[in-house]
Amino acid sequence: MFLKWRYYTKTGEKKFYMAAANVAACLGVIILHTNFVFWTKPGGRLWITSCFLETFFYWPVPVFFMLSGANLLDYRERYSTVEFLKKRISRTLIPFLFWSLAAELYLSALYERAIDWSFPRVLNDILNAKTFSIYWFFLPLFGAYLSMPVLSRVEHKIRTYLYAILCGMFFVCILPLVCRLLDVQMNHELIPPIAGGYLIYVMLGYVLDRVDLDRKTRCAFYLLGIIGWLMQFIGTILASEGEIGVDVTFKGYTNFPAFLQAAAVFVFLKYADYEKLFGSRMEVVREHVISLSTLTYGIYLIHYFFVVGLPRLLDIQTTKLSWRLGGAVGIFFLSAGITWLLKKIPIVRRLVP
Repeated sequence: MFLKWRYYTKTGEKKFYMAAANVAACLGVIILHTNFVFWTKPGGRLWITSCFLETFFYWPVPVFFMLSGANLLDYRERYSTVEFLKKRISRTLIPFLFWSLAAELYLSALYERAIDWSFPRVLNDILNAKTFSIYWFFLPLFGAYLSMPVLSRVEHKIRTYLYAILCGMFFVCILPLVCRLLDVQMNHELIPPIAGGYLIYVMLGYVLDRVDLDRKTRCAFYLLGIIGWLMQFIGTILASEGEIGVDVTFKGYTNFPAFLQAAAVFVFLKYADYEKLFGSRMEVVREHVISLSTLTYGIYLIHYFFVVGLPRLLDIQTTKLSWRLGGAVGIFFLSAGITWLLKKIPIVRRLVP
């Protein structure tokens, strides 16, 4: 049977797999950011290795949205919509505004440039995440949060969400890719609003969290995930050959290859046998992973200060694998330590919730 309609009720396991996914996704995002050599001129062994890393770790952003759906689409069981929105504003909007301003000041000092404080320019930078480009993530996240009070009211959630996911998979993920490959203009008016943007991942996370997949279905997910990764990896190499810049035909977090890869990784992390993997160390690992997962939001907010600043201040060669992987791990733990310290300060901890 494709899906067994049984809720996943092992609370401890559920909490740990979500914590593990959160930590893994956070580290994956940092690897993407230290691997920015990928966006230079295609060609050569260095660029191919960077393309491997870029495509292999392309799943974290969709998985973050999936975790949001799995955790929050049932918020009505815990608190009211007013309380839900207050929590989301305090956890996202306020940190986004503060760290955007901090990034503006930081980049001004780092590159010794003046800041234009005119209202249109500041508003443009905020609405389009122009200070740190990585903060673009907050904008669709706000949209997802504002949609949740409506989505959470849906009856027969899993079946209804599955319908929306299938519509989104075709109109958001598959059809735009086919149009690009055939050099046909995509008519975005075809995209159903209920499954537009990243909402497809929000609903997918809820569904995959709450249904139990049999072994054959899980293997099918893994196979499709590998196919999605290979489509992006090989497709990007072939399409970028001879080009001045990277060809993005197979890229995009809502593109079909990313959809397949993200769904497979989410399923893998949910069903991984952590007890067998870590053995007698499981309780220690569980404690550390859950602790780290409480810091990932702060890590995401501040890690890019180091990604941008350390190579400039320490004259680090960013093309080396030691930076693209080792540097990412180092920045992850450095950011985790700073976030942990900031959380100890009563007023400041609201900025790294």
